[in-house]
Amino acid sequence: MRLSPAAIFKDRARFKRKSATNEERFSRIHPSQRVLLLSHCLRSSKGCKAKIEPWGVDCVGCNPSCQVNRLKKTALDSGYKAVCVAPGGSLALKFVKENNPLGIVAVACRKELEEGMENVQKLIKKKSGPAPAIVIIPLTKDGCVDTEVNIEAAVSKISLGCESGINDCNERLCKNPALK
Repeated sequence: MRLSPAAIFKDRARFKRKSATNEERFSRIHPSQRVLLLSHCLRSSKGCKAKIEPWGVDCVGCNPSCQVNRLKKTALDSGYKAVCVAPGGSLALKFVKENNPLGIVAVACRKELEEGMENVQKLIKKKSGPAPAIVIIPLTKDGCVDTEVNIEAAVSKISLGCESGINDCNERLCKNPALK
């Protein structure tokens, strides 16, 4: 179901308020301490060669224009710790628990984003340490199959703190050991 422009604007405004406070903190986190969570519904239902594994969808990079492939490649090329293409929120939460990131970029429908943020907060309360900075990117077309996201906006969020490229990002962030 494609969202109306008004609904997209309303969702973006609400999520932007939730995400804005985390973006500054996120931009100071070294990419090796970040993870990317992608909803599996971003992949194309036609021709996708990914395999469903116990830990998520294994994107094999079969289509260069695929949203999952492009975002995964951007994150890994930026030095991200890991990428999870999750078929559901419980698997994404397990991934976060296992990887213990300081920064998370999450791309999903608004329902999954809201539930995911609540569940990560509950997870953090059970352990000591800082809560990860979570940057959220809502889908522009939802519906559980062949969904869409604004790729440019997603790449921009994935690259926060690395505006001059990954080499500049690594050099700048590596100067501060607290950010590793």
